[in-house]
Amino acid sequence: MKKVLILVCALLLALPAAGFAGSASSLWDLTIGGNVKFDLGWNTGGAMGLLDTPVPVYRPTIPANIDTKYGNQLWGVGETGLTFFIKGPDTFGAKTNAFILGDFTGVWGASGSGTSETGPLTNYGTFDLAVARMEFNWEKTSLIVGMDMTVNNFYTNLFQAVSWNLGMGGKYPAPVTPEVLLTQKLTKEFNFQFGITEPWDGNSSQNAFNPAGPNTQTQFSRSTIPNFQGAVNYESDKCGKIGPWDLRFGLDGIYGQQRFTEFDTIGATGVPSGLTGTKDITVWQAMFKWMVPIIPAKGEDKTGGLLFDGDVWTSQGASAYNTNAGLLGNGSYVRPGQDIATPVMTGFLVNSQYWISDKLSLFGTWQYARANHSQWYAEATAPPPFVDVSPAWAGKSLHGTTLQLMYDVNPAVRFVLDWDECVQQYALGEPTLRNSAVANSYRFAAYYFF
Repeated sequence: MKKVLILVCALLLALPAAGFAGSASSLWDLTIGGNVKFDLGWNTGGAMGLLDTPVPVYRPTIPANIDTKYGNQLWGVGETGLTFFIKGPDTFGAKTNAFILGDFTGVWGASGSGTSETGPLTNYGTFDLAVARMEFNWEKTSLIVGMDMTVNNFYTNLFQAVSWNLGMGGKYPAPVTPEVLLTQKLTKEFNFQFGITEPWDGNSSQNAFNPAGPNTQTQFSRSTIPNFQGAVNYESDKCGKIGPWDLRFGLDGIYGQQRFTEFDTIGATGVPSGLTGTKDITVWQAMFKWMVPIIPAKGEDKTGGLLFDGDVWTSQGASAYNTNAGLLGNGSYVRPGQDIATPVMTGFLVNSQYWISDKLSLFGTWQYARANHSQWYAEATAPPPFVDVSPAWAGKSLHGTTLQLMYDVNPAVRFVLDWDECVQQYALGEPTLRNSAVANSYRFAAYYFF
């Protein structure tokens, strides 16, 4: 009898939960997807990171130092990812949905993430949120609220690249930030976009005060306004398509502001004694991008198809929105007399994919970035003698090459052979060090999509 009473109580407790689950499933249409990804490869000497695009860690000496002589194995499954797509009820006359995307490489930039070169990978394998947005779609207008790609995203199919941060110096092949973005269709082919986004430099709130030393003038930065973004896009299938890719052109831009606040510091601990002034730096970027199916597919068969896409850009204080340019030492800095300077940067990226057969394709990318550093900056930021760590030296230019052979066995299974190279040129010559550094990686990757 006692067991019967316990069973009845358990059923009664479960009824509300069962009823709620039934109502939830009838209201929201949830689709779960993602992929399992396995990496196996080799990084040459001095290559930075475990799974990301190879970047030189050390500036080679003459003759070559031991830091750049030896390579290391590359193993990983952290790029396994999950997607959640939710189709919800109509709201204000708009069709609504929500989308969540993430992987298990760990939080970008955190100690022990997939980009760590030293120490145990304690953060690797942690789920990291990349995209989390809600979308409202009317007949000619759509609104995105959440964390998603900004208008400075690529048209390119770079998401097929094995190297997870190819082209960005960040985790994904497009800047992903919290934003509010409105898209308005002007005609069938043209649309206009406008919105605000979190400043990519991370200065949406005041940085911790970090005095330069006792009896000195110290500056720290913050962003007092959001970054404004806008774009005009053209898209048409009049020239044919290759899978989801058709003819596209776009012109977009970012505008924001970075504010430097100055304090005089006194005493041995550098205690701030008073505000002495503020200086504002304009943050901006302009980009033109394109995608052209030079040889379109014949229906669903992509054999013989050739796709060409890319972008050209120029920016000031916003290089995190493009390529690995952050490694060039491109941030704002203090010049003699307490003036603030920010180098203008330029670059481009071109990408092409050719389908040897419907399942076998060749994929290649070449990218370049350059910073107009002054001689004073190159000399002032040079590390002490005998220090060869690459990020300590101001970079003049950076270019990277990627080549992949991809085979789609079926919609679920893909195998890839990949080669990546990154070459960094330095702004300051040094008799004992080479003027450039090279890093390569070679890998095999296997995907299972679900």
